[in-house]
Amino acid sequence: MKAFISMLTLFLVTYLPAIDACRQKRIEFIKAKPCAEDYELIEKQCLNITTELRKYGESIGRVYGSTIEYTPACQDCQGANTTSCSCTITAWRFREWMHEPPIDRRPKLTNGWDYVDKNNGQRGWVDLVGTRSGYLH
Repeated sequence: MKAFISMLTLFLVTYLPAIDACRQKRIEFIKAKPCAEDYELIEKQCLNITTELRKYGESIGRVYGSTIEYTPACQDCQGANTTSCSCTITAWRFREWMHEPPIDRRPKLTNGWDYVDKNNGQRGWVDLVGTRSGYLH
């Protein structure tokens, strides 16, 4: 009986944390921005994408966890008429074991935004250990 309890304890200590583990993931979106367009508009659009993705995640069992962060960024125009902007969203995937529906079921992207790498085998998400920027709790 002692051997069974020891083996059970070892099993639980080894595998239970993995069942409840979370991973930080990142997904990126990109768009071309006219240089005359205000950067605040990019920030608002990135926040909107984040808000919609969070609502979607909550509707499917909080698959993205409770904290979703966003970081908008644009390259310097350097005399050009347009530049490239990105919206990086990070989320703690507390429910890594949960199935996430296909991308076409997510909220539609608007205002010229598109996925950077939606065909990466993880529906656009990549593992990340990153820094914090904007928060959406």
